[in-house]
Amino acid sequence: MRSIISSPVLKSDVSERNGSRFSVLVIRKPMQPVLDSRTRTAPAVGVPELQHCVDWLQCYFMKPESVSALPLPTLHNPLMQSDSFKAHVLWTLFKEVGLGKTVSYKLLADMIGNPKAVRAVGSAMKNNPIPLIVPCHRVLHSSGGSGSYMGGKGDDIKVWLLTHEKKHWSSMHQRDEGGASLGRSPQSVV
Repeated sequence: MRSIISSPVLKSDVSERNGSRFSVLVIRKPMQPVLDSRTRTAPAVGVPELQHCVDWLQCYFMKPESVSALPLPTLHNPLMQSDSFKAHVLWTLFKEVGLGKTVSYKLLADMIGNPKAVRAVGSAMKNNPIPLIVPCHRVLHSSGGSGSYMGGKGDDIKVWLLTHEKKHWSSMHQRDEGGASLGRSPQSVV
């Protein structure tokens, strides 16, 4: 099963194989002014978990004020089922760095209990098999710089995603948690 989601800045190819593996492939689109913020989706049929993932991504782009009410998609990917360093980093990011929050590579290394693994954390972000769902775009340099996305080929997409989240979730996050945030606020980087 497979679904293509087209958003203002990228296309996402959400697919599963044999009911056991999910992947989200970000397909680069040329950056253009966002005139039409509607998201178009080819329907996914038959796999409820895949449909939930598609629905979550559609909501993220089309109705961002509503996405935080949805449960996060299930992570059906062999990497996420493993006991590897990369899986630990990605699970921590997935569970701890929510909408409107950012974290530095250094702080994420600290969060997994391995403060010297900053470069390895960066490598895990670069090789994330489920971007957008496991939000590697929310990981920044300690200096506040946005860092790379998609191996440096999607840096403008990362900035767009951070701006999108800042616009819709930073103020909500500050209201809900009294202004406390994990890592740096997207407001300080973009």
